[in-house]
Amino acid sequence: MQREANRGAATDVGGWLRGLGLEQYEAAFRENKIDERVLPRLTAEDLKDLGVGMVGHRRSCSTPDNGG
Repeated sequence: MQREANRGAATDVGGWLRGLGLEQYEAAFRENKIDERVLPRLTAEDLKDLGVGMVGHRRSCSTPDNGG
């Protein structure tokens, strides 16, 4: 049951990335267990570590909770 919930959370983040046109980062977010609880706390440095190299892409990923 927990595995199903985790898969759903990853899908939500994947859908969010696809909605931003940033689907190329979906695998990195999934592999690093980024879910809807972690996402608002990601920093620019975290995004770099995830492979989000372009400033514009990092800005697109920013949320109000993480300085975006």
